[in-house]
Amino acid sequence: MKHHLLYLLDCYENNNENFDKEIKKEIANLTKLETSVNTGVSSLDYIISSKRETFQERNIQFICNHYNGDIIFDKLDSYIIFGNLIDNAIENCSANPSKKIIIDLNQDNEYVYIKIKNTINYPVLKYNPQLISKKGTAEHGIGLSSVKSTLKKYKSEISFSEDKYWFTVLIVIDKYEYIH
Repeated sequence: MKHHLLYLLDCYENNNENFDKEIKKEIANLTKLETSVNTGVSSLDYIISSKRETFQERNIQFICNHYNGDIIFDKLDSYIIFGNLIDNAIENCSANPSKKIIIDLNQDNEYVYIKIKNTINYPVLKYNPQLISKKGTAEHGIGLSSVKSTLKKYKSEISFSEDKYWFTVLIVIDKYEYIH
């Protein structure tokens, strides 16, 4: 989707005479995107579906439960949060022989819990406690900071943990704090 948006931005900035036509074409392409999952969160369904080829190519087992509650993020924020965290999980589990990503969405009366786990080969937090991108270009490494700044709007907490085999991101959203 990033590439589609960059293309549209290029058309817009260069005053492409077919800009309206190109927008309609790209929207039509997006609506053709077949969602292969039903998590209960439509934006998450589209993100997972768009990553289906990547999961298959990299032989990643993906598991996500069905969530019957409300996610309080607006659509764009959902794409920022879930998209970046799933991209990070894909990147970080790809070298592991047992490639798995698990998303668990739950809630109780006070909180919404979003847990994203991926298999790891080495202790990520031990060697990179600040989770700074090692990709080496200015374009990379802003995903996690985008997630953190987006989550601030929802008065939520994000934490990172790991054990021998799993890296875990936990987001906790206080329903009461956000509403008031």
